[in-house]
Amino acid sequence: MKPFDPDATCPECGYERIHTNYCDGGGRPDCYVCDSGNKHLDRRCERCGYQWPEKCIPKAKKEKAK
Repeated sequence: MKPFDPDATCPECGYERIHTNYCDGGGRPDCYVCDSGNKHLDRRCERCGYQWPEKCIPKAKKEKAK
């Protein structure tokens, strides 16, 4: 799984408006990769609807941002 990219564009159509949703890996019905059981970010293109997972931001980076 790729790391989170705040500047990501859709890998299918190149669109820049990407929706991000946190998933704790607990089997949410709207999450398409929850069978992994891992915390991750669901990314979805607002134009074509393509979806892909990305890794959560590492704790060290979150603490630096504060």
